[in-house]
Amino acid sequence: MDGWQLTGNLKKPKILKTLTISSNQILQHFRLHISWLMSPDDDNILRTRTYDVSITYDQYYQTPRVWLTGYDESRMLLQPELVLEDVSQDHARKTVTIEDHPHLPGKHASVHPCRHGAVMKKIIDVLMSHGVEPEVDKYLFLFLKFVASVIPTIEYDYTMDFDLGSSSS
Repeated sequence: MDGWQLTGNLKKPKILKTLTISSNQILQHFRLHISWLMSPDDDNILRTRTYDVSITYDQYYQTPRVWLTGYDESRMLLQPELVLEDVSQDHARKTVTIEDHPHLPGKHASVHPCRHGAVMKKIIDVLMSHGVEPEVDKYLFLFLKFVASVIPTIEYDYTMDFDLGSSSS
């Protein structure tokens, strides 16, 4: 094992096949274990909803289409209607609707692609008016910036920044 250092415990965890609850001692131990999991120290942890974002290509509108699958603070699947709580109220149930995902089972929140092309053209026109000619391989990053305006509560990990400038220059 050149260059590797063995760390951690290599013992296999014991698998509990049956549990007999017949004494107060076992119940007390179980209660202590649960209370330890929910200790006051956990109050410092900010629990938030999380989302899986999938992007498909919409053949009809010839643009990307965004789909959201949400999970609550306990990592349990959100009902699609609850996802709309994290969407800009200007867009909930109008631009963002609940539909069948083309590749995944069940209903998902989707940002309808009917205006994506026009909005993306406007963003690119603004960039070009400021002397920036966007490269084709940067389209997805620009698209995610646009989606962030529809779903402002979801933070993306941007690896680059685009300055769209001010319209009052």
